[in-house]
Amino acid sequence: MVDRQGAALPDLHVALLRYRLSTSERLKFVDPDALACGDDKGRFTCRLEHGDLTVTMREHHADMASARAVVEPFLEAWEVAEARTS
Repeated sequence: MVDRQGAALPDLHVALLRYRLSTSERLKFVDPDALACGDDKGRFTCRLEHGDLTVTMREHHADMASARAVVEPFLEAWEVAEARTS
């Protein structure tokens, strides 16, 4: 894309999303290992370390809403799966 003067415009997009893991008072983690994961379609990868989840987008998303619409169903399913096994 170019502006009116013909100068190239930057390709702005969402590169990553960050989340903070919060747990109930009854559930505490003591120095857990880092966890890496991603969705089965290769749209993003995740890394959970020290309570911070960083989601690196592999697809182009022009805005946060678009990126979150792809990532958050995965996170919700992960949360449910973990709740069932604990």
